[in-house]
Amino acid sequence: MGTRMKKNLLADVVVDLQLGDSGKGKVTHSLLKSSEYTHCVRFNGGHNAGHTIYHDGKKVVTHIIPSGVLRGVRSIIGPGWN
Repeated sequence: MGTRMKKNLLADVVVDLQLGDSGKGKVTHSLLKSSEYTHCVRFNGGHNAGHTIYHDGKKVVTHIIPSGVLRGVRSIIGPGWN
């Protein structure tokens, strides 16, 4: 019999109580600079939901997709309200 390794799963959650540009995407993009993250999950948001992020000195505007795709982190999109 093999031994089972216990894994601790930790998550950082970026939440805001308002819609619109309040910096959630910028904070997430900054957090993902470290290699500690394996996934970036985005949930809720209409068809026009997006982020304006500066990546490698260039302005990037995303719609719907999680900002993790710019860092090469596995990105998951959850259900929205549209």
